[in-house]
Order: sequence, then structure tokens, then C-alpha cells
Amino acid sequence: MMYGLLAGTSDGADGTVPATATDLKLFRQVGAALAVAPGGARRFEDFVDGAAPLDVRLALAVGFTGDLGFDAESAQRLGASLAGLAQADVAKGRDSLLLRASLGIAEAEPADDELLVRSARQLAWRGNVAEATAAVAQLADVDAVEALRVDLASITAVVGDFGPGVATLRAIETTTKRVAAFRFVARERAERLDVHDWINGGTPLDLAPVQLVNASTGDGPVIHYDERVNVRPSGAALPSGKPVLPDLGVVSSDVRRLVPMPVGGAAGIVVGGEGRYVRLGGFDSPYFDGESNNGVRDYVYEQNKTITPEFIFLNEGVFTLADVIAAIGRDQADAIEVLADGVVRLNRPLAIGSEATLILSNEEVRELQLNSTTGAFLVNAGHLYVSGVRVVGFDVEKNAVPLRGYETAMHKFRPFLLSWSGSETNAADSEFVALGYSAGRSYGVTFNSGPVDDYYYRAQPKAPTGIVVNNSFDNLYYGFYAYEAADVQLVGNEYRDNIIYGIDPHDRSVRLNISLNTAYGTAKKHGIIISREVNDSFIVGNLSFDNHGSGTMLDRSSLGTLVFANTLRGNHGDGMAVFESPCTIVGMNDISDNNRAGIKVRNSWDVLLLQNVVADNKGSAIEGFISDLAQSDGSAGRNFALDPYQPVTSFSAMGNVMHGNGAGIQTAGVSAVELYGNQFRNQSGRLVAGDLDGLQGLLLQQAGAQPTVVSTNCVPVLQPMHACPFTESGLLAATRFSTSASGEFCTTDASTAQAQAFSMVAQ
Repeated sequence: MMYGLLAGTSDGADGTVPATATDLKLFRQVGAALAVAPGGARRFEDFVDGAAPLDVRLALAVGFTGDLGFDAESAQRLGASLAGLAQADVAKGRDSLLLRASLGIAEAEPADDELLVRSARQLAWRGNVAEATAAVAQLADVDAVEALRVDLASITAVVGDFGPGVATLRAIETTTKRVAAFRFVARERAERLDVHDWINGGTPLDLAPVQLVNASTGDGPVIHYDERVNVRPSGAALPSGKPVLPDLGVVSSDVRRLVPMPVGGAAGIVVGGEGRYVRLGGFDSPYFDGESNNGVRDYVYEQNKTITPEFIFLNEGVFTLADVIAAIGRDQADAIEVLADGVVRLNRPLAIGSEATLILSNEEVRELQLNSTTGAFLVNAGHLYVSGVRVVGFDVEKNAVPLRGYETAMHKFRPFLLSWSGSETNAADSEFVALGYSAGRSYGVTFNSGPVDDYYYRAQPKAPTGIVVNNSFDNLYYGFYAYEAADVQLVGNEYRDNIIYGIDPHDRSVRLNISLNTAYGTAKKHGIIISREVNDSFIVGNLSFDNHGSGTMLDRSSLGTLVFANTLRGNHGDGMAVFESPCTIVGMNDISDNNRAGIKVRNSWDVLLLQNVVADNKGSAIEGFISDLAQSDGSAGRNFALDPYQPVTSFSAMGNVMHGNGAGIQTAGVSAVELYGNQFRNQSGRLVAGDLDGLQGLLLQQAGAQPTVVSTNCVPVLQPMHACPFTESGLLAATRFSTSASGEFCTTDASTAQAQAFSMVAQ
């Protein structure tokens, strides 16, 4: 029947296949699926304009337009098709009424809850928040009232006042609803920021350049020249092409479909903790983040009053918690307690061996408590699946969840989850609460290479990896930490009120997909940071706001990063910081209302700042500089052999819209800055400052018409580094600098702009 309806085959008296109520319900479901599917709008339009029966096309349209993301005013391409359907008279059918409500067409007759909800959403999409909110009072269903409030707050966060919108979403008590609402806002804002529609396939970059002037050193006309800088047409090819974006469609079912059938297996209690995955010496960190701490080993020994503490070890097999309990034996009943209301308490550390799998599912357990009093934690060297479960640190002695702040003894033990090399950790629709503290590899949820021993060096296991989607990480020491992980998918998660960082992939983690996450309320530092050779990764479509540090930071030689279509607002530090990380594209982001600079670029080159909205930041919209990190505050513990840097900065700023910032573009010791097509609106301070001071009129005149470069008269010589993938794809011009093993950075000649900037205090 369905095939006949789709094909429009003749069967009924009116020349079409008659549709049953079941058929129409199915078409509504298909329409709803098309609304969120990649390319779904095009397929929907083709069908609606086709020859299928009118009632079938209406049913499909009702499903499609019932999605929260359907904005009638922005759906211009579908407008004619939908308007025609909406005006069709199908015996004054209900689907016609629903479609008209979704298009914002008012009806004279009284509206029920579903019609009110659809109408209110369209009012909100059009900015009529007060009128939309009034509809809430007319709803009869209590659940519908709360759902519509969330819908209106979500829409407001997308197209209205971001701050009040996300404030309402933060207050949602049900975690799954809150996480889903934030992911919706992240995706919708990303698609609106994505002016080239790259998320949906889109079009190659075209900045419509004017005819460029030959700008070689010998032949090109010099527009301006003094002892520090010269200004001329850049002569460089403008960015072209488009990046290959990561998969933004990773969903919870991608985890659930991977879960194997549990069959049980071999497990037991290990005494002494000398198995390689739980060797307690591997977790010690006697001095971390300014605090001396009680390492995991000392804590576990002390709490268990023995020098041979016990561990649960899964040797081989596929386990549920019931299988674990059965495998370790009834005489070990105190290792795992089954409590009321779907709560299970783990009283010993549990290790998943390399040949074992553990499944934590809400079909079996609602909450897994890791007993902090006895020193429980979870270590994975095999496969771990967490679906719909609350994993929480629990202080049995105090009968409370051990929530902490930065100032409240973070050197004291809290349970944690650690995944070693060779492991795969997949988590969906789950909560991770009150985990982690300042001991090595014990930060909360950690993907870490190792354990480093003879076996590790012989076997060379794969990097830890996994899919982490639609979860909440609340009050962790680090919401997520990685060390030499690879291909991890972090998509659609919430990082809420974590202590040091929200998301912090570190040391040589590669090819990460950090997309559609929400990081907020981080107490000490940044919402999202990648640091120390975290290369070839994506930070796409995230929300990062109200964090104590920056919204997003790239740090310590992290190359080949695309920071695209994110919303970085209301952070207490910078919106976006690129520190010691060449080969970076920061494109089409909303970077607004931050307490310091909008975008800050330090000791980094081959950086493209493309078509960002940078507004109302207290500092400069864009600030580029070099700095002597050895003389900066907080550098005493930095290992410059492990974290070398080159004091060279260059960037291209193209097509950015800057308004209401403390200043426009400010540079200090920047070897080259290329400007083209930037817009300044309602700036309270100077449009260009620092080394650019005095060039404002010239730059506004020239850089609006053609790409213009301001370069220092001393050209640095770089030391060779990792190849830049963006130059190979045409999105970045090849570096203008030559290279040598020794390098020469122009910082030793007091007359250069670089030397003057290098002596300034680093930020």
C-alpha cells in the first residue's frame, strides 16, 4: 500500500490509491524523520510537489512542519509548495488546520493544544516572544505547558536573546530534556552561522575578490612604508573550496546498535591490585595543579585498612552487572550491592580486561554508584557501553554525592572512569556526576594511553577511542580528558559546572569530532580546550558560555583545527584563543559578550579568521601578538622542552563583522596580517590599534576593496613543523615564511616590532 501511494498508482475510484488512517499516520512519521535527516528538505519538497494524493502529501507536510526546528519564514524554498497545500480544502480536515498553524496562518475557530503549540512556535521564530508566551496560559495539558516553555526558550536562544534563553534551559531539571534542548540550540545556531551551508554539503568559499595587484617585493607598488611595517596588496590567492566537516548526525542509536548480546564470562576478585590495569602506582600524582594530593593508592589502602586491597576483574566475556555479580560469586556480595529503585553500588574498583565487555544499561540499572568511601572506580581496557544510566560518585559515609568546587579540597579522592589503550568506550543518554580529582589519570572521564609497561611497548595497542553522545557531565574535575586518544566522537553532550575544564583533549590526541556540545559554568578555566599536539580535529557547532576562562582555546602546538559555527558568548576570559597553534581556521562563529578579547591569536601563524560575528566584547574584537612565555606569569612550571614555541604570529581576517567591542583589530609584533572585507559597526574604540595605529584610514580604504597585507620589515625564519592540511586544500595560502632548523624570529633587534612586543608581559 505504501509503495502504491508513493508511486501514485491508480486503484481507487478517484484514480489514486485510497489512504487508510494507518497510512496517513505513517506518512506523518516519515515527514518528521525527513525534517531532521540530511538532505531531507529536498526529498520532502520533491514529494510534496509530486503526484501523490493530496491527503498523503498533507500528512507528510504535517509531520515535517511539526518539528521544533521548522521556521516558516526561513523555509522560503518550501514556501510555495506548503502554501498551496495549506489552502487546499480537504473537508476542513485536521491536517489542513495543523499545517496552517505551522505556517503561522491564524484561524478564526478555537484552537486546541496542538494547534496552539504550532502557532506559538512560529510566533517565537518571528521574534514575537511575548505573544508566543501568552499561548502557554491557554494550554489545557500540564505537560504541554512545560514542553512549550522549553520550546520557546530554545527558539529564543537561537534567534532572540541568547542569555535569557539558555538561562531557562539551564534550569530544566530532567537531564535528558536539558541535553536535547541544548543540542537543538547548538545545531540551529550552527546552521544559521554557516553562511555557505557547509553543514549540509553547501557551496565552495567565494569571497568575490577584485582584480589583485602584483605585490611581489620588487614589482608591486608600496602603499605605505616606515621603519616597522609596510602595507600593500597581498597578492595571495584568496581562500577557496570548502572543508570536509565531521559527522554532526551522530546520535544515541549509534551507540545502542553497537551493544553486543550479553553472554556472561569469567570474572573474579583480584587481591593486591597488581593487575596491569589497576596497578595503583599508575594513578599517583604527588603534585598537581598547585595541590599536593592523596594519591589513589594511598587512599584505597587507607580506606580498606589493608596493604592488599581487592578489585573486581572482568577477564573474558560480555557482562551485564547481573553477570558480574554471578561471576564473582555469592561470597563476595559486599563488592556490589543491589539497592532499591534500580540503584547498584560498586564498593570495589572494577577493571574491564582487554578481552571483556561491560554493558551498563537502563534496562537493568538506573543508577550506578561508585563508592568514594571505599575507593571504588572504573577502569576499561576492553569495551564499555553505558546507555541511559546515571554514573555517580557517592560518599557512603556521609550518605551524599561528593560535589566539589575548585576551592574545596580537590586533592581528595573521588571516583573516576578511565579507559586505557586498546579500549572502546561508548556512552549515550547517560549522566556522569561528581567524578574525578587531581591525581594522575583520575580526572573524571579520561581516555588515556597505557598503562605504560613492557607489555605496552611490545604490543603497541591502538589508541583509546569511542562514541560519547547526548550525555551530561556534571561537577567532574575535568568533564572530558584525553591523552593520546584517536577518532573520539564527542557529539551533543552537556558539560555542566565542571571544575577545571569542560572538554580537555590533551597530548597527541588526533582526529577528534567535538561537535554540538554545550559547555558552561566551568569554575576554574575554559569551556573547551585542546592542548599539546592535538592535531587535525574539529570543534564545530558547540555552545560555550559563562565559563571562568575562555569559551574555546587551542594551545601548545595543536595544528590543523577547524573551529567552525560555534557560539562562544558571555565567558569571563576571551571568546576564542589560539595560543601557539599554527594552521588554524576560525570561521563563521558567534563570538560575543566576552569579558576580554573576542579572538586572541598568540605565537601562531597561518591562521584564518573567516566571516565571524565578533560583537560587544570588552577587549578587542581581534587581538594578535607575540610574547616571551618564559617571562610570563604562571610559566614557572612550564616545560619548554616538552612545549616549545616560536614567537611568530600571522593571520588573515576576512569578512568578519565587528561591532561594539572595546577596539577593532589590534596587533603587537605580528609579522603579517592580511585584511579583506571586514565590517566595523558602532565600535566604541579605535578600529585598528597597536602596530596598526596610524593606518586606520588607509586600511579601511584598501582592505575593503582588495586583500591588503601589513607586514613587518623584519621577516622571521620558522623552524619546520607538521604540514598544514588547510594549505593543501586551498583554504589557507602557503606560509610566507622560510624555514631553517635554527629559526630567526626578529626578536633580538630592538628596532623591530617583534622585539618590542616580545618584551611585553604575555597574556
